[in-house]
Amino acid sequence: MSFTYDDETRRIVIDNGSGNIRAGFAGDDTPQVILQNIIHHRRHNSSQSDTSHSDYFVGNKLFKDRDTSLNCSYPMEHGIVTNWDDMEKIWHHIFVSELRIKPEEHPVLLTEALLNPLRNREKMTQILFEHFHVPAMYVSTQSILSLYFLGRTCGIVVESGDGVTQIIPIDEGYRITNAVSRLDLGGRDLTNWLVRLLAERGYSFATVAEREIVRDIKEKHTYVALDFEQEMATAKHSKKIKQSYHLPDGQEITIDNERFRCPEALFQPRMIGQQELGIVELLHSSIMKCEVDLRSTFYYTILVCGGNTMIPGFINRMQKEMRAKVASDKKVRVVDAPGRQYSAWIGGSIFASISAFQSAWISKQEYDEFGPSIVHRKRIVIDNGSSIIKAGFAGDDAPQVILQNVIHHRRHNSSQSDTSHSNYFIGNKLFKDKDTSLICSYPMEHGIVTNWDDMEKIWHHIFVSELRIKPAEHPVLLTEALLNPLGNREKMTQILFEHFHVPAMYVAMQNILSLYASGRGAGIVVESGDGVTQIMPINEGYALPQAISRLDIAGHDLTNGMVRLLAERGYSFATVAEREIVRDIKEKHTYVAFDFEQEMATAKHSKKIKQSYHLPDG
Repeated sequence: MSFTYDDETRRIVIDNGSGNIRAGFAGDDTPQVILQNIIHHRRHNSSQSDTSHSDYFVGNKLFKDRDTSLNCSYPMEHGIVTNWDDMEKIWHHIFVSELRIKPEEHPVLLTEALLNPLRNREKMTQILFEHFHVPAMYVSTQSILSLYFLGRTCGIVVESGDGVTQIIPIDEGYRITNAVSRLDLGGRDLTNWLVRLLAERGYSFATVAEREIVRDIKEKHTYVALDFEQEMATAKHSKKIKQSYHLPDGQEITIDNERFRCPEALFQPRMIGQQELGIVELLHSSIMKCEVDLRSTFYYTILVCGGNTMIPGFINRMQKEMRAKVASDKKVRVVDAPGRQYSAWIGGSIFASISAFQSAWISKQEYDEFGPSIVHRKRIVIDNGSSIIKAGFAGDDAPQVILQNVIHHRRHNSSQSDTSHSNYFIGNKLFKDKDTSLICSYPMEHGIVTNWDDMEKIWHHIFVSELRIKPAEHPVLLTEALLNPLGNREKMTQILFEHFHVPAMYVAMQNILSLYASGRGAGIVVESGDGVTQIMPINEGYALPQAISRLDIAGHDLTNGMVRLLAERGYSFATVAEREIVRDIKEKHTYVAFDFEQEMATAKHSKKIKQSYHLPDG
């Protein structure tokens, strides 16, 4: 049974960063708590009460002297928790001393870094339920929450925090997994690098407590040079770069070219001994791994977030270096949204406020039944489109399955095993020949299921062959088109409960979910898929029914229209299987004219518009 809450139940959002933890209440614009993710253990009892818990204290503090009674440590490295005892103490401090709440009364959304080990996810689940007795919890990656904050469904996210730097290309809300990049270099590495640079001047910062002083120097005095070599030359002959810093003990130190040499390591990791690509080279490499048609969009929509991107000069340097790597006819833009250092927390605040996602929470009852592994028993999300079905697990930032919503029945048994179920097979296939043993059909038309037997077969294939799960163990969120008949909604409910025995289900309109993906609560959604085109105005998360429009013309109709256009040229595509070839032509070679009449006139006199397509038969 999933957790449900009313509007009076305040959800807690904790963005668990390596350098800083941000915590607060869902629905708020900013975090209530911004706390350094560090714990200071005392070797003996102390009378100091500031954020104190008898033998340790938590969070932000610069020391007036180098206190030998203190052992300081970070519970996280490169975005991964490495000391669970200390992590638990810090969470306790946040709940009790900072937010002043009883954790057993509040659901908690906790963030994690990309590629967080599964055992770590289980451990955080165990601590929240067994030690803090929270009624429900949810774990989400920081990168996808940053996208909610930025209000974009397409772009390339460059996230550089204290522990790790990540680059995630996203198209239509889905992560392009093969192009994701991770660099284990973040703000803490820059601090350690500055320690070494200052040591060259004779300043020693040996303990963790002393390194916190260096972190403060880094945050207040460093900047990214627009041209590193030029800045080095300037620093030799100019005193303008030099600045003074007063240590807690009253000593004054001078910092010079260390101010820009420190963050330069993000752009040239070899400076600190890492044989990896710099952040700009890594960004360019990620874009080049994406499809050619997406690259221009990514060049123009570089979305930066995380504390390191707040270093003065970072945006201009990235803009300059990316501009130098891209053809002159391509536009390059680095988007520096205000408040981006809190992007994951604000995205979590938005996500946790959406009542439609109540079913995504893991409840204490579910944890008691299944144990820590429940965090892997995610809810299933199936976006049921007329042409394409996208399916995967709630909380992931990309679907695991993208499958054509078509079923191919055989007139006789075949030895072919590809996605086969004895006398039918499912999904994506272009045919090498016009196979007369195949009868192909779509179970949906204009967003509405018209063949429930075939629809059930496709859902079975998704559960068993693609996701490889037992549907009886997973709640399912299923999408539907606008104005889906009530009888159809009842039928899908019946099939999921009676045939697949799911423990729970939820049905949501695609338009509303598309708005959530954009990070907005108000707007007008224009959604045009394979089966239907819909226009829905939404205000404060609610549709305005009197202004809704629906057009039963969409991708499937465009394919049929192209069949007729090609027939005028003497090409025949009669069967459903052959129409799949036309669909492929449409997806790869068509475009929308900026001015239709002008484009028609151009086509009469120019050969540039013509393209070739090789059919499966050669």
